[in-house]
Amino acid sequence: MNNSEIIRNKILKLIDEGTLKISSYKAGDIIYREGEVCSSLGYILKGKINISTISEEESEETISVINEGGFFGHFLMFQDKKKYLGDINVSVSSKIVFISKTLLLNLLTNDKEFLEAYLSIITNESFLVKQQVKLLSHKKSIDRVIYYLKTNSINNHIEIKSITLLSKKVNLPRETVSRMISKLIKENKLIKKGYMYYIAI
Repeated sequence: MNNSEIIRNKILKLIDEGTLKISSYKAGDIIYREGEVCSSLGYILKGKINISTISEEESEETISVINEGGFFGHFLMFQDKKKYLGDINVSVSSKIVFISKTLLLNLLTNDKEFLEAYLSIITNESFLVKQQVKLLSHKKSIDRVIYYLKTNSINNHIEIKSITLLSKKVNLPRETVSRMISKLIKENKLIKKGYMYYIAI
């Protein structure tokens, strides 16, 4: 079993034992508002949520999207400031389990398998956040695009199905990303074969 399966099975067992309860939400529900205190760890048993905030221009901006099997609130529970940075919105019909800090600490202390799986998941998430910070630290568009391609490739190969999606990943205008990709192909630094690209840098 992988770490996600270990966590899910442990949680399902606690539900069967009556230790945890399932909370059901419909699309459009708001679980928490921005600024509310995080008092428990949320686990998405089924469904999807997104965390969003309102910008200074009063437009909604998505901070993150969390799918089935994901956690939310886990980075806040042990901080001094435990307030959510955005609204927790339900994207589709969802079933969520809330784990108290006391129960989480008990599981981490007494269940080695749960501890290792949980730590692996949150450290991987933390690494991805650091990668995103490093990505956005590149001021030049071409450096940012190259960094993303390199860090997300396997054996120098990466699949790019949509320039629009790629532009969102690197937080740059679609036109800019399209121009950068064309430039890399022209310079033979990127070799295209269908949706697959070989990075020759």
